[in-house]
Amino acid sequence: MSSCEDLIADGHFIEDWSAEECGDFIENAGYPQYRHTFVFNGVTGAELWTLEQHYLSRLGIRNFKEQKLIMGYLKQLRQQEEEQKIEEVRRQEEQEREEEARRQREQEQVRFLGSKSM
Repeated sequence: MSSCEDLIADGHFIEDWSAEECGDFIENAGYPQYRHTFVFNGVTGAELWTLEQHYLSRLGIRNFKEQKLIMGYLKQLRQQEEEQKIEEVRRQEEQEREEEARRQREQEQVRFLGSKSM
């Protein structure tokens, strides 16, 4: 069983999770008794991402306190994922800025060397 937090940290986001990984989610939330329910019903990451509390009742999770705790854990994971995505965008933008600066330095170097040879 993979830690859901580790999956997200590695860039394997909720929307892409298989039913098995969603089963891991419910186990990590502290409810291993519902793992089979998630897997059997084919709950995928795309469905988990948009999951609302009332859907848990349809899956057979009728205890209100359990529903609230599961939704709280899911909210934490969604927030972690959003933060991870923002960080990835920041890293990508930084890499692009560094690449552009490198290209500009190379162009300046070529112009400088070209002007010296004249």
